Amino acid sequence: MKQMTNQIDLQGYVFSIGGNGLFHNTVNNPESKMNGVEYINGTINIATDEDGANVVPVRFNFVTEKYGKSGKENPAWSVLNDIENGNKTWEAQGKEGAYKIRLTCSASSNPFVGNDGKMVDRPSINVNFAHPANNGFNENQRNTFKFDMVIVNFAMREVEGGDDYGVINGYVFDSYRKEATPVSLVVRMPEAISYFEGLDASTANPVFQTVWGNIVSTTIRREQEVESAFGAPQITYTTSTQREWVVTGAAMDPGEFGDEAIITEDELVECLNNHENVIAAAQKRYDARKNSGSAFAENSSAARQRAAYNAEVSVQNNVPMKTFGSASDFQF
Repeated sequence: MKQMTNQIDLQGYVFSIGGNGLFHNTVNNPESKMNGVEYINGTINIATDEDGANVVPVRFNFVTEKYGKSGKENPAWSVLNDIENGNKTWEAQGKEGAYKIRLTCSASSNPFVGNDGKMVDRPSINVNFAHPANNGFNENQRNTFKFDMVIVNFAMREVEGGDDYGVINGYVFDSYRKEATPVSLVVRMPEAISYFEGLDASTANPVFQTVWGNIVSTTIRREQEVESAFGAPQITYTTSTQREWVVTGAAMDPGEFGDEAIITEDELVECLNNHENVIAAAQKRYDARKNSGSAFAENSSAARQRAAYNAEVSVQNNVPMKTFGSASDFQF
């Protein structure tokens, strides 16, 4: 399998620190070379526009003061401490006081079991490199993605009173872990819709393609009227975020699925099986916490972080998992 492109570039202002804050922990594993090393993990939200309307959550999984192999300083450590110690967020100090940041990220698997007991499996944006953006932003890299992917389905979504759009269902890859992560990407350009419809992609006919585009987040505000026994009804408001991965381009000659220089059928199955193992491990952790009767759900910092990160409405929620297929569903 080739080294798959899986890159997300974000530049903007730290809008807020997600969930219950950034977590400072220490590795507690005597068998690990990292035993006793302090690390930071958690979520921050990045405003990638000047109005603070397009806010994208990103995840820091394991940030240490120095890189393990080289021993060099890790810029992300200083970035996170600077943000946290100075509370340098748009939410707290306005845009002028918010930390300016450049991030290189990737889409990665982050399955977890929700409060309803159902498995949630959609990609998280994991930070690989973080730097201050003291010299301003590159407007062409404020909220972009580029993926090598295997497409297994394309479907149209009807919008009452609006414009219909297409959804590409398929997989992006973590080449290091050899894992496939399911993704759903939005297509709105008419010529792009025609192109992807024409691919006739399915689990029986997987199609390899390189696509790129922008991450677009929209805040949705809903109003609800609650009747009162007397007097005027009470009006309540709720907000949620819809995040879309909007495709704006694709490669002219990406290569063919099944080519040993790209990805073979056996390699795809291996990546799918590795992803299913990650899901099984998440389910096992959930069951263990539930059966222990302690430190479960709300009391688990990891669960709080996952819930905070995924507290958003996504177009992917409209796509049943069976659309993607497991390894056994592919008909090679």
